[in-house]
Formats: sequence, C-alpha cells, structure tokens
Amino acid sequence: MNKIILMTACVLVAVGAVLFIQVDDKPAPVSSTASKPASPVDNGGAQRPLIDRPFNDADSAAAGQQPSLPEEPVQPDTQADADEASDDAPLDQPVAADLSAWSVADAEPIQVDGVKGLAIQTDPAALQSLQVGQKVTLPIPDLQPLPEATIESTHSPLDGINVFKGGLNDGHPDDNVIVTRGEIDTIFVVSTSTGVYTAIVNNRTGQGSLVNEADVNARAVPIADGIEVAPVEMPLPERGQGS
Repeated sequence: MNKIILMTACVLVAVGAVLFIQVDDKPAPVSSTASKPASPVDNGGAQRPLIDRPFNDADSAAAGQQPSLPEEPVQPDTQADADEASDDAPLDQPVAADLSAWSVADAEPIQVDGVKGLAIQTDPAALQSLQVGQKVTLPIPDLQPLPEATIESTHSPLDGINVFKGGLNDGHPDDNVIVTRGEIDTIFVVSTSTGVYTAIVNNRTGQGSLVNEADVNARAVPIADGIEVAPVEMPLPERGQGS
C-alpha cells in the first residue's frame, strides 16, 4: 500500500515539473506601444510627408502643372565634333541657273575630220556645274527656235565619267539630249525629229566643234575593201540507177 502511494506521489511531482517548464518558456508579451503606427506628426509638431498615401486628383493635376526645366544644349567636346555637326546640318540647295551649253565662235564652217562643222566655245566651269533640274539651251543654228532641254537624270558608269540625260522642252516626246562628261572632253548628242547633232568641247579650254550627223553619214561612202573570189563551177551529181 505504501508502495502505491509512493509511486502516485512521484507521478504528481513529474507532472508538476513539466507544467512549470512550459509556463517558464512562454514568450514575453509584446508592448502595445511597439506595434502602434508612427504618427505623421513628430514630437516637435512638424508634419512629415505621407510617403505611402495615394495621390488624389488634386495632387495629380498639381504634378502635371509643374514647369519642366529647359534642356541645356549639348556642347561639342572638340572642334572636330563641331565641324562634323556643321557638315551634317542640311543645306539649302541653290536653284540651278539656266545654262547655254555653248556659243558659236565663228559662222564660217570649219573642217572637222573631213566633215563640215562649226567652231564653238563654252564655259568650262559651267560644264562642271551641270546638275539635275537645270535648263540648258543648245545653240544649233539649223534649228529655230533654239532647242532647250531640262536635265532629268544623271549617273556615273565609270570613274571620272558622268552622264546626264534630259528631254527637249516643247519638242517631240522622243527628242532628247545626252551629255557625257569625261576627264578631257564633254560630248553633247542632241537627237531631234529633224536630225542628230554632236558637239564636242574640251573641258580645259572650252573650245570645241558642232557637226550634223547627216553630213557624217553622207561622207561615209561604201568602198571595196574586200577580195573578190572567182566563181567556182560545181558539177551536178549524176542520177543513180533506178531513180
């Protein structure tokens, strides 16, 4: 009997010890002042900005009406940068002045490679300034009024060679002029419904000649430059038997 009482007492002591340990490990209560949100007003009375508060319509309008500061122009670092910027700036293209391709230096005909022609004179600098959109008068005495062309296109098939093309104003739709400017000479080929004319001028001196291609073709008479071959008689083959 005493043994049973002793065991019961030991059990009660053990249970009491476990309850004491659990109570001792319970976390300390958090102070109510620590979880309280900070007031937007400091102790000194100065109001702090509410960072987390949403903007209302008045705030959005005020933010949109704030003046923007003007952007300062970017200054070039070096003189080379300034020069490059000035080169990239668009330039107004000057309107090309009307040009007279040449003038007849002498009304007396001259011989040009055995063909009758006219001596002409032109301005070498004007030939170098030829450009698309420019009107060019072509003084050909055989054509009245003097034909006028407008340069419509240009291309460079080879280095040092520029080709300009244009139609004749107030002429036949097929009338045109082709100007080929090389390193030494500039050649004008004027094609009209009444004839074809060729003018060749020197780029350095501006002197040249004008010829009518009809005169060139008239001089090109056929000549016998071949070897005549005597005819050879070829006997006909005999008929075969049974044919």
